[in-house]
Amino acid sequence: MVKLFKEESAGGWIHLKFRDLISICEFRPDEDRTDFEVSYKPSQIKIDAKQLETYLASAKMKIAMEMIPLEILKYCIRYCLLKGRSMGIRLRDAAPEEVEINSASGSATPGKGKEWGMKISLKFKREPP
Repeated sequence: MVKLFKEESAGGWIHLKFRDLISICEFRPDEDRTDFEVSYKPSQIKIDAKQLETYLASAKMKIAMEMIPLEILKYCIRYCLLKGRSMGIRLRDAAPEEVEINSASGSATPGKGKEWGMKISLKFKREPP
């Protein structure tokens, strides 16, 4: 089960480290295990790390390991926009200024299923037009 194991702030960035996200590949019936880090520079809204953990743990996601960082990014931006709207903050001021997600995925049961894994780095940066 996915677990937040480290949360820290430095230089205007917030770093969240998670371990053991178990997902099921949508193309093969294999279980995958992913460790990942979300580093972001918030604007006016901070992501609730425990809510992200709860969302990811709520059910085994049926998703290709290549798509996990995108799903996490989607959740983080949506969370900030919804929270900002509920607080009366302009949407353009609610989303994080920057987000970096680094993940390492492989078989959840080494020796069975996939014999390979991958590392993914995803960067998002919001800039004025």
